[in-house]
Amino acid sequence: YQRRVRVLFMVAPLAYSFPLSIIPLAAYMFTYLDQGERYGRPSKLVRGLPLFDWFKSYFSLKLLTTVPIDPTKQYLFAIQPHGILPLGGVINFISDVNDVAKKIPVQVRGLAASATFYVPIYRDVLLGGGVVDASRYNARRVIEGGLSLWLVPGGSREALYSTPQSDTFGVEMP
Repeated sequence: YQRRVRVLFMVAPLAYSFPLSIIPLAAYMFTYLDQGERYGRPSKLVRGLPLFDWFKSYFSLKLLTTVPIDPTKQYLFAIQPHGILPLGGVINFISDVNDVAKKIPVQVRGLAASATFYVPIYRDVLLGGGVVDASRYNARRVIEGGLSLWLVPGGSREALYSTPQSDTFGVEMP
């Protein structure tokens, strides 16, 4: 089912330029359907994109650590708030703009909702930053593989409460 939805997301926008897009589409389709979101594909090329420097200066992004991070341990980093798009936290972890490798000297994978991996180029940026699908099995695979994990709790449900000049946070325990 997921592969059919992915193909729809990939093909629908290109239908109007079909003759011109068939070769790039065919070349990209292999990486788009490879299920890379199960393991992530960290890439130095993606982590060093100049776009992240622009985000850093525009949003005044900073990464502060309050305690030293032991490189021999595993960690779970929770970024708050989620909001509509959790750009600040995500950019800090998927790029090198704030020297995350020096401040957090452990290998980290992030978790993102399945729907984010349907959007073609955004998907590759997330994969290049080491993000994996937020399923229970992928999170378990990351943890059992000895890697640390970052996530942004709340998701789309919390985003519905996002309003300017307001901080709303809800915790629900089963």
